[in-house]
Amino acid sequence: MRILRFSFLIIFLSLLSGCFSSTVVEDQKSASQTDGDDFFNLANDLINRNSVGPALISLDEAYNSYSLLDDVSGKTKVLLKKANIYGAEGDIVKGDSILTSQFLMLPGKSDSVNYLNSLSEYYYTTQRYDSVLVLSKRFKEHYTNSSMALISTAYLALSKFALKADYEIELTNLNKAFVALDRDQRYPGDQLSFAYYTRAYIAAKEGKLEDAYFWGNKAYNQDLINEDYIAIAYDLELLAGVAEMRGKFEDAAELFKRASDSYFALGIDSHAIYTEVKSLIHRLNLKGDNPFLKNRLKHLKDRLSDKSLLPEIDKILLKQ
Repeated sequence: MRILRFSFLIIFLSLLSGCFSSTVVEDQKSASQTDGDDFFNLANDLINRNSVGPALISLDEAYNSYSLLDDVSGKTKVLLKKANIYGAEGDIVKGDSILTSQFLMLPGKSDSVNYLNSLSEYYYTTQRYDSVLVLSKRFKEHYTNSSMALISTAYLALSKFALKADYEIELTNLNKAFVALDRDQRYPGDQLSFAYYTRAYIAAKEGKLEDAYFWGNKAYNQDLINEDYIAIAYDLELLAGVAEMRGKFEDAAELFKRASDSYFALGIDSHAIYTEVKSLIHRLNLKGDNPFLKNRLKHLKDRLSDKSLLPEIDKILLKQ
C-alpha cells in the first residue's frame, strides 16, 4: 500500500510541475530507508554494549527517518525497541505509555512476527507472564509456521515456567527449530542464542545440569559470534552457576570472575558486584586465608544488593 501511494504521488507531482522525477523521489525514499535502518542497527549495537542513552538517541533518529516515508513498520519497531529498553530499566509507566501511543499501529501481516517477538520480550521483562500467554494465543499460527518466532517461543516457554505451567510443547518447538537450523541455517543469530540460553536456564532450574552446561555453552559461543556483550555476561553467570551446582568450584570461581569483569566493563554494577563476590567466596574457600581477597570481599560487602550472601561472607571474614 505504501508503494502504491508513493507511485501516485510521483505521477501527480510530475503532471503538476514536470520538475520531479520518479528517480529523485525513489532516491530520497531509499536514502531515508537506509538512514532509518542504519540508525536502528546502531541502536541495537549500542544496546549490546549497555550504552542506553546513545541507543535512545539513535532510535529517535531512526524514527525520524522512517517518518519521512510514513513507514508504519519502521516506526513501530522503533517504538517497541524503546519500550523494551524502558521495561528492562524498570520504567514500566514509560514503556506502557509507548505501547498505548497513537503512533503505535497494528502491523501488517508480514510484520506480525517481529511485533510478537518484541511484545513478548516486553511483557516477560516486566513480569506480566499472563500477557505473554495471551499473545501466544493471538498469534498461535506463527509458532509453528514461522522460522522467525524463536524469541517469542522462548519467552512463552519462560513465562509458562514462571507460572509453573506445562511448557514441554515450547521446548519441543525450540528443538524442532534447532534441527531446522542445522539443515538450512535460516535463523538470525540473536534469536538463536536466546533460544539456547532459554534451554540452558530452564534445564539449570530443573537440575538437569549436563543439559544446562551443553545449552549454556552453545548460547555463549553464539553470542561471541554476535558480539552481544550483555548476553555474553549473562551466559558466563549462568555457566558459573551451573559449575557451582556441579561441584566444580574452581570453574565456578573463574566463570563468576569473567562475568563480573564483563558486567563492570558494561557499567552494570549490581551484577558485577554480585558475581565478583561469588567468585571471591569460592576462591577463599578453595585457597584458605588470603588477606588481599578478604579485603576485597570486605570492601564489596556493603555494596552488595543481594543480602542472601551476607551470612556466608561474614563466616569467611571471621576466619583467622
